Amino acid sequence: MEQKVVETIEKKIGYSFHKKALLEQAFTRKSFANEEGCPDNELLEFVGDEVLDFTITKMLLNLFTSQNDEGELLALVDEGGFTQLKQEYVDSEALSGFVDKLNIAQFLRMGKSDVLGHVENNQSVKEDLYEAIIGAIAIDSDYDQVAITNAVQIMDGNRANPAMMPMPIRGESLAALNRARNEYLDAREKNLDPNFVSILEAKMKYWARRVQDEIQKDYDEFETKLDLAGDEAEPLISLEQSEINYVSMLQNGTQLVNHSLPSYSIKAEKSPDGKKDIFHCSVSVNIGEGERLFESVADSLKLAKEEAAQRACSYVAPFVSLSRTKPDLKNVLSIHHAEPEGQTKSVVIGPGDCIGILNSLAQQRYFDYPVYSFALSEDRKTWTCTAKVESLSVEGKGSGSTKAVAKSAAAGDLFLSLTSLFENKN
Repeated sequence: MEQKVVETIEKKIGYSFHKKALLEQAFTRKSFANEEGCPDNELLEFVGDEVLDFTITKMLLNLFTSQNDEGELLALVDEGGFTQLKQEYVDSEALSGFVDKLNIAQFLRMGKSDVLGHVENNQSVKEDLYEAIIGAIAIDSDYDQVAITNAVQIMDGNRANPAMMPMPIRGESLAALNRARNEYLDAREKNLDPNFVSILEAKMKYWARRVQDEIQKDYDEFETKLDLAGDEAEPLISLEQSEINYVSMLQNGTQLVNHSLPSYSIKAEKSPDGKKDIFHCSVSVNIGEGERLFESVADSLKLAKEEAAQRACSYVAPFVSLSRTKPDLKNVLSIHHAEPEGQTKSVVIGPGDCIGILNSLAQQRYFDYPVYSFALSEDRKTWTCTAKVESLSVEGKGSGSTKAVAKSAAAGDLFLSLTSLFENKN
């Protein structure tokens, strides 16, 4: 392969090979190998198939599972749902479609019979090419999961990136809110840069709004159930068991608003026919407006407590959502300082991570997610990284002894470029 072709492919797939021969092998059909006496891509296809399966499974687990307070893994969709979601990314039609969008089948190295048959247009051939590329990346990177995941995300047009997907999962949103809250409180307690604290506050508010919206949706559905059942049936109406942990959600919400904890009271009595226990649960919350009591009745202790907590959540949620107005991006991006002329730009954000901050701002839809590309120096000692926000035509560059260092530096430079862009617009 010509150097220009190799560079074009590497740019499209988001990975720069240490051993370029592996990339060439990934594009080598058996017909070409038989004619030229070189290795074909079939073994790489096998490796890529297994690696891709694991990578997509891991992405789906990150998105559609959560852990409770005991650390147990909770699935937010059933097994059939996981299978269907996974199929969207790994079936033949999906993989060949990704290759079409990248327009890389044209670089296949084919023997005379393949050329005559125009096999580069076959769905199965393009599927094999995709898997061979992933296999080659896995071997070249010594199975670096970050590098593999990054390539999969780029080759799939970021479709497989959980951060790019809608997240209608209550448990996931609550976990994100809790993490954002802890980051914000920790930064404020340590008296970090006020601008950095304001970014963490904006992130926390975003997730607070997300949780509130999702609680309201569930509450509306519950109210519909009660209306359909009639007033007399209300005491015995129970929500189906769901993935939402309202008890934990309520505790986090009250602590966020007023650093308080809800208080539960539970009483059990026999049902009218004497065959089962009926549980009465009440939860008391006080977030600065006086004590409020919310009650529920169900035929299981856990469900009674969850229902009472859910009703309390609908009251607490508006207080959690501190504001529906996003801060002006110019103010949010004001974390920088000028360096003497000729020196490399840098970002002053204390312990903050520019990669995480940029992703957080992208998640709040200030701009698109940054896209990162890497290249290794000729002496193979230094990595360079380019970080781009395509829609704004803004980029940053960085270098370092490892990809992680180079990526962090590029993210910092991109952050400053965005800052300059929005300052010049105002």
